[in-house]
Amino acid sequence: MAKDLAREERTTKRIALLRHGQGYHNMARGGISWLGNVLFTQDVTLDPIGQKQADTLCERIRAHPDDPLRRVDVVLCSPLSRTIETATRVFVPAHHPPLELSPLCSERCLSTCDRGLPQAALIARWPHVKEWAGLAEMPEVWWPATRSWLQEYDPTDRMRELTAMLARRPEQTIALVGHAGIFASLTGRRLRNCEVLWCDLVDVEGSPAVLVPRA
Repeated sequence: MAKDLAREERTTKRIALLRHGQGYHNMARGGISWLGNVLFTQDVTLDPIGQKQADTLCERIRAHPDDPLRRVDVVLCSPLSRTIETATRVFVPAHHPPLELSPLCSERCLSTCDRGLPQAALIARWPHVKEWAGLAEMPEVWWPATRSWLQEYDPTDRMRELTAMLARRPEQTIALVGHAGIFASLTGRRLRNCEVLWCDLVDVEGSPAVLVPRA
């Protein structure tokens, strides 16, 4: 049986999951500022600590020519501001692979801070994303606004769409800049801010593709 399963499994590509740097909604829980950013601030940005985290990761990549993040074929990024800024700070100075916006990478939409900006407002805040692939295909309301809280609390169906999209893409090494909630749904692990987790994307015959964290 194990041999049969081994024949059915096929590792197709390598995926680097990169959680965004610390945002204002990630500050010490329980305070008034934290609560306000979670409940009332749409599309929160990185705070100074998160910016430093992203810059430090960029410096690490630049200092190590053999860092695997230098060899990614494409960077897929959630269109939320905290991920756009993280991807920009990490990859543009260090390596500058192709960058692409993908709403499938967006966070579970459980609070106001997880709601994005319409395209015009997003471009006004981050003018350089006009050069990124994926922007033109995004609807005005690209975040999962029509889904219920329960659907987003356990977004298994949306994560299946994401892994299916990764399996269809031609690139063999992909970086995904996203969020703690969706990465936990994909792997069962909650990443720290700016932590990188390498995974294998594995196709199992007759089943959806799955992400398997590397040891």
